Amino acid sequence: AILPSFRGQGIAKSMIQEMRQTLEQDKFHTWRLEVDETNHTARRLYEQLGFEPIAYLPDYYENGHNGIKMQLRLTPLHDSES
Repeated sequence: AILPSFRGQGIAKSMIQEMRQTLEQDKFHTWRLEVDETNHTARRLYEQLGFEPIAYLPDYYENGHNGIKMQLRLTPLHDSES
């Protein structure tokens, strides 16, 4: 959810990369999200960052749009003392 006047500056990509680091540090293995199938910009960004579509979600949004569930496999970071 980036304001239109701030789009195209890499803010969403940076936020996703920061969140990925946090999830990996907290030892999460999978990150899933849903995206409107008509939001081609977001879908392209997610795919560039490694997310893959795993399910089609008909009539998922209140406006009647379909959704796509996407997933990213994470590599949890291990403690250096382990």
